[in-house]
Amino acid sequence: MKLLKTIFLAIILNCVALHATQAQDNAPQIFTVVEQMPEYVGGEDAMHQFISSSLKYPTAEKNKNITGTVYVTMVINVDGSLSNISVLRGVKNGTGLDNEALRVIKAMPKWNAGMHNGKPSAVQYNLPIRFSLN
Repeated sequence: MKLLKTIFLAIILNCVALHATQAQDNAPQIFTVVEQMPEYVGGEDAMHQFISSSLKYPTAEKNKNITGTVYVTMVINVDGSLSNISVLRGVKNGTGLDNEALRVIKAMPKWNAGMHNGKPSAVQYNLPIRFSLN
């Protein structure tokens, strides 16, 4: 009876492991370099215009003259939507700057997806957001 229970348990665990492997295979691959990188609709100039018109300098950091660049990382999905948005490297003592950069990126419209082997592909993308008081 113990042998039968052990065999049954082994079969169940094997099925669970197989199902988990299949679920991972169905997850879209996220690339860092593709044949055609994702592009903001309207191009780089339109992206800079969107960022500059949306960015609001946080009062606390402005009063302390804190400046710098927040590096944001995100995934541009096959449909052009953005996900997994986070601060890759923030500004020292500039939590408000980090939060503002995230807010602006999360408000962006869909991008043109990256292409790999002729198919739309999810791409990890890093974007610097500069905060300057000039």
